[in-house]
Amino acid sequence: MKDLYQHQFNTLLSSAKRKGLSTDAILKNIYIDQHGTQSTKPSYTQKQYSSLCKHICNTLNDEFLGLSNNSCKIYTFSTACKIAINSDDVGQFFKEMYDFYNLVNSDINVSLQQQNNYQALVLENKYQDYDIDNFLTEHILHNWHRLSCWITNDKIRPSYVEFNYPEPPHSYIYKSLFNCKIFFNRKQNALIFRKNIKNLPIIKKKNDLLKLLENLPDELLTAPTKDKCTRRQVEKLISTHIDYKNHVPTLKQTAEILHISPSTLSRKLSYENINYQKIKNKIIKKYIFKQLKETNIPISKISHTIGFSEPSTLNRAFKKWTGIPPSKYRAKMKVS
Repeated sequence: MKDLYQHQFNTLLSSAKRKGLSTDAILKNIYIDQHGTQSTKPSYTQKQYSSLCKHICNTLNDEFLGLSNNSCKIYTFSTACKIAINSDDVGQFFKEMYDFYNLVNSDINVSLQQQNNYQALVLENKYQDYDIDNFLTEHILHNWHRLSCWITNDKIRPSYVEFNYPEPPHSYIYKSLFNCKIFFNRKQNALIFRKNIKNLPIIKKKNDLLKLLENLPDELLTAPTKDKCTRRQVEKLISTHIDYKNHVPTLKQTAEILHISPSTLSRKLSYENINYQKIKNKIIKKYIFKQLKETNIPISKISHTIGFSEPSTLNRAFKKWTGIPPSKYRAKMKVS
């Protein structure tokens, strides 16, 4: 990874210098020995590269790091993510991101497109000639791919990535960036997926997103991994469906979303000493208490959302838990 950060680090310094910033002052600010950069082949860590990204971004007030004709103000990415996180699936998520970016800065357009028998995350760079070593093109494609892995809690691997420019001298680092086949001199800049990623559900929630945004760009520099704890995956999936789709998925539906059979899902949960029904009951109970305490949603609607046929079923279950009906609990919470 040292060669990777060396190239990216030097490209960012070139961008900063073009914008009139002192590279010596930048290096001093992020605590890097200026003499070390004069060596034949200096190397940098992920932490140093991350510090440089943040410093240039903050100094220029530009999330495009001085590599596009028009600057992209700080917090554009985080605001777009906060809007899009309530989406049901990846397709809707990227549509929300695309629409927001078009409102504030149209230099770069990223969209998820259906192209023949595959799906493509396509990046259009209006000012590609201004982009030193095509850094911004690669940087944004890389980050949006990592973001798609994160929001779905899935290690989404592209079949290949293609670029509309000739192979550069630093092409050897692309394998580390994208972990797939690389093609140059194509008609577009895009990540190509054989897998149907458009319909993958959004597993992460707003609270998860806020933690991610606090640790940028480091979180997106880390290679995507999939949470191997089946219980946590199921908990997040059920919670997401209740919050945003107003229904509780069945074991079969949950298994389909996770791309495994119901029997395999049950077996995986049993290895963790839990079963689907217990997880579902726990989340339903938490949801009921939260709605009664924090909202004025009718009890009949709460009952319908969690799959109870009649409000009386919810009344009986709630009295079993607390000794009082849900209406009295809600009144008590309002008084307190």
